[in-house]
Amino acid sequence: MNNIFEPIFEPSFVYLYNDECLTLPTPDECPTLYEICYVQIRNNVVDVLNMTREEIWKLATTISLQDATELLNASATTLKLICREKEIKFWPYRKFFSYKKLLVSPYVCEPTKVVIRRILDSSMIHQFNFPEDLDEKLKKIKQKVYKAENREKTK
Repeated sequence: MNNIFEPIFEPSFVYLYNDECLTLPTPDECPTLYEICYVQIRNNVVDVLNMTREEIWKLATTISLQDATELLNASATTLKLICREKEIKFWPYRKFFSYKKLLVSPYVCEPTKVVIRRILDSSMIHQFNFPEDLDEKLKKIKQKVYKAENREKTK
């Protein structure tokens, strides 16, 4: 994984485009992610680089990536790079929201809701990376709820 303070682009390569020679900049000529973020921060943006892993996770489970880019005035790519740097593999909003929907569903029994609450409470630790058997059980629960809700809509 690239360090956040290393240049983003690869070393200089020569490409031919319409018989013209194009050269990519060398790593010394490229801005680093830190420099790019610094420019964004200087323009009255929240200091995304200094956010802790917990703060980013809480934000990521609260709002969508698109909303976060608008709120923080940073690009989606920048946020994803920072997440990976903080060992967050993906923006978890959709997955988190899908489990949250199960909590309010009348088709899910109370013991299952307790398990789902525990999953959501400990989500930062496991980042929704479950053993196969648990993953299959959760998928089946989601499918049953989806089918029940769609049956209800078609009546």
